[in-house]
Amino acid sequence: MAAKPAAFTVTDETGRKIFAAARSIDLSEGRDFPDGATVIAGLQACRRANYFLKFLWCFGIDDTINWIVRRGPVILGIPWYDGMYDPDTKGLLRVSGQLVGGHAIMANGFWPAHPHFGDVLVLTNSWGKTWGINGRAYLPVEDAVRLLSEDGEVAAPTDYPVTAK
Repeated sequence: MAAKPAAFTVTDETGRKIFAAARSIDLSEGRDFPDGATVIAGLQACRRANYFLKFLWCFGIDDTINWIVRRGPVILGIPWYDGMYDPDTKGLLRVSGQLVGGHAIMANGFWPAHPHFGDVLVLTNSWGKTWGINGRAYLPVEDAVRLLSEDGEVAAPTDYPVTAK
């Protein structure tokens, strides 16, 4: 969530610390996901580290798109299918294959009527620039609706601390 409007940068080391803090929060609350952490724990870890002061939940695709367009990026906590590991050569991410777990990914753009894909969310993944096109992909809105209906969730950090320059 270090995308604009956040006034901070995040290194790999920072990411590892936040992930460890999120895992610790999950474990203390009786949740154990050996390969990951919940979105809520990640948000709590970031809030405790003062990256943002609070977060809100988006309810449905309309809330999600409105937030992205008007305020900035959101975190999607979505079911992850094995066909989603590799977006196609144009960056299109489609829900296909078998369900393999869940993943948190940032949605930091909405492109209505993309010339090749129709309405899409623009995603940035934490897996680095080798995923998709320089770490980004396009998720068709109809696929986002499906993933949200399968117990997906959307959270929006807000109230970033003021930092002196």
